[in-house]
Formats: sequence, C-alpha cells, structure tokens
Amino acid sequence: MAPTTLQTKIEKITPAKAERILRKARNIRTLRGQWVAQLSRAMSEGRWELNGESIKLDADNHLVDGQHRLHAVIDSGKTISSVVTYNVASDVYVDIGGSRSAAQLMAADGAKNASLIAAVARLAWYYTECEFGLMGLNRPALNPDRGMIMATFMKYPEIAESVQACKKAGSSAVGGVAMLAFIHWAGTQVCDDRDVADLFAEGVISGDRLANTDGPFALRERILKDRAQQKQRPRMWTLYFYIRAWNAWVRGEKLQKLQIPRGLSASHFMVLGA
Repeated sequence: MAPTTLQTKIEKITPAKAERILRKARNIRTLRGQWVAQLSRAMSEGRWELNGESIKLDADNHLVDGQHRLHAVIDSGKTISSVVTYNVASDVYVDIGGSRSAAQLMAADGAKNASLIAAVARLAWYYTECEFGLMGLNRPALNPDRGMIMATFMKYPEIAESVQACKKAGSSAVGGVAMLAFIHWAGTQVCDDRDVADLFAEGVISGDRLANTDGPFALRERILKDRAQQKQRPRMWTLYFYIRAWNAWVRGEKLQKLQIPRGLSASHFMVLGA
C-alpha cells in the first residue's frame, strides 16, 4: 500500500544527482527532446526558476515525474533548486495535460514568464503556421492547441528573449507585454540588427528620444489616448496598430497618427524588415 504521508523538500539537483534519479525512473512518458533542449537553454542562461512543481519520487525513490527537468540539468551541466516530493504512489496519474494550458505546462517545467511566452508563441503560431496568418485570430475554429503553442516555442526559443526585453516598468500602461514582445520577436526575424527591435520596444514603453512622427511614439500615444477614453478596440485593430507602427519605424516613414484602413487584409499584418 502506498504511504499516505507525502514529504516535500527543496533540494539542490546537481547533474550527478539527476543521473542517479533517472536511473530509477518508473512509468515515465516519452521524452520530448526539444523540450529538454529548451529547458537546458533556460538553465544555462539563468532563466529557469524554482516554482511549486516538484520532482516526484515513490516510496522506493523511483522517479514518477520530472524527467524533462532532470535531463535538462544533465544537458546544461547546471545545478538547480527544485521541489522534490517523496512517497508519491508509483501508479499515480501525473496531470501533464488534461485541462492544463501550454503556459501551465511550461511553468511546471520551470520556464520563467511562462504565461507571457505562451501568449507570444500563440501569436507566432498564427503568424508562421496558420494559412490565414494573423487574420486567423478572427477564426475561433483555428485556435492552436497547447501542443502547437509549445512546438512553436521550441522552434523559436528566442521568444523568451523578446518577452524579457519587453517586460519592463511601464509596459502595462501601453498595452502590456505580450503584443509588444510579439512585434519584437517578429521584428528580429526580419532584421539583422536586434537593436532595431530593442529601440522600438523601449520607445513604445518610455516615449523617450522620439519625434512625434516616429512609429513607436504614434503607437504609444494611440494606446494611451484609448486608455484615457476607456475605449475598447478589437484586438485585431490593436495588433494592426503595433505592426503599422513597426513598419513605419523600420522604413523611416513619418507617422502622424494611427487609423484603421478600410478592408483589413492579410497584407496589413506583415511585419517588414529594415
């Protein structure tokens, strides 16, 4: 009979300790190599953080859940702190999915800023994979599932860097992080110089050192004015504003104000390079 008392500790997991635990794995699901690589990179760059999700062991110290984190520790060569739960029933159902979202799955494996990363990866999926591009956001039947969102993040791990670049004081006042981070990421895909995307994001957030005809300034003013007037625009309109401001910025085009054109089409949602 499985013990009824669980024991939970916070422990240092070294690569050697991870190997010892993995040698006693039991009933473990298929290893996702891309996800291990993503976690390993996060650990190597110091972006992995302790959360409430635990590495789970049964009464005989057989691994029940946590293999991806352990493999990532070995792959990165880094030591991490992790919650470890002992005396978990060996036949326990580990809820890796069910109703859990992509963000919850990412967070369970220690991804920092998981909710924001998932939101940006969702937009990136529409932009790169959906036949209708970002216009697919208006088609609920095309909503990507968590597997698609996680696969997009694995394909474009630099999404995490864009989230980090845009997660600054003041970002919430200008529409939040996710949409700005998406434009930052998409911009880095088409520009050789990431500084262009960094300067755009900083300009939208702070408004500093910008002319009133610069794209970031026009976008910032549009968002702040809408907020002051408590105007709720369709999300597609706001996304268009971001893209229009970016395109004007990289092309050196003066932008007096942002307006919605008649007949929005896929061509209005293409992020252009410099």
